[in-house]
Amino acid sequence: MGAGARRGWREVLEAGLYRSHRVACLSSQDRKPKRRCDCPFQLQVPGFRPGETRFVAFEGTVAQARAERRRLLAAGRPVGPRREEEPETLHEFARRYFRAKSAVLAEHTIAGTDVEYRHRVAPTLGHLLLDEITRETVEVWLADLVRTASSRRMVVAGVAALRGILATAVEWGRIPTNPAARLRLPAI
Repeated sequence: MGAGARRGWREVLEAGLYRSHRVACLSSQDRKPKRRCDCPFQLQVPGFRPGETRFVAFEGTVAQARAERRRLLAAGRPVGPRREEEPETLHEFARRYFRAKSAVLAEHTIAGTDVEYRHRVAPTLGHLLLDEITRETVEVWLADLVRTASSRRMVVAGVAALRGILATAVEWGRIPTNPAARLRLPAI
């Protein structure tokens, strides 16, 4: 996600239960609580590793969201999002990322990230398995992007797209750390 990416308001309904208002929702503008809207809920449940939590998007009523959160809490920590014998490429993961995030991020944010991913990230890194994307591969990709990009904005937007996708991969337990975190960008 870019540094200036807009997000909607996340309203706290109760501990572990949030309403993730879209940017276009009236509640994101005036922050009036307990308004009825069709924005999704976010449920805070156990993460993939001990001591971690994760957020799960949920569409439905407040009662259904509470019931789903109770079910997920009772189920405990998930075994993992994928079995080890099924490696996942960055491109496969990006498809899941866009599908999941389209419910909680603004449409223009998703569209901008998608364009940056398809034009700047996917041609070089899309075919790699998530665990093959190391800091070294990301820095080599960045150096090539800096060399070929026509503007600094293209570099910044491409890095932001990759950083956001890989940050979600960390949150979802696909990779242990984000190799695109704290990348040093070229000077203006």
